[in-house]
Amino acid sequence: MLQRKITQHLTPDRFRFVPMLDMTRSWTDEELYDNFGLTRDEREYVEGAIAPRDVNWSLDSPIPASHLPGGSKYRPGAVDDEPEDDE
Repeated sequence: MLQRKITQHLTPDRFRFVPMLDMTRSWTDEELYDNFGLTRDEREYVEGAIAPRDVNWSLDSPIPASHLPGGSKYRPGAVDDEPEDDE
């Protein structure tokens, strides 16, 4: 998308290079690799460059203080608002 976007304005044309995927189903890495025709070397590169992460399915997860309105995320140059553990 960055190759088509030179201003802050978003128009449908800016998404020309973004692939359309069926988002009504779950995709595995292997299915995505096959869908996009990645070679073995490209697959190995992706596997080595992107670290696995745990999926957080909980909607009850706490929001970090820095991401709440008025938190440091909204104040350029501010330090993190989260309290430090004294343990």
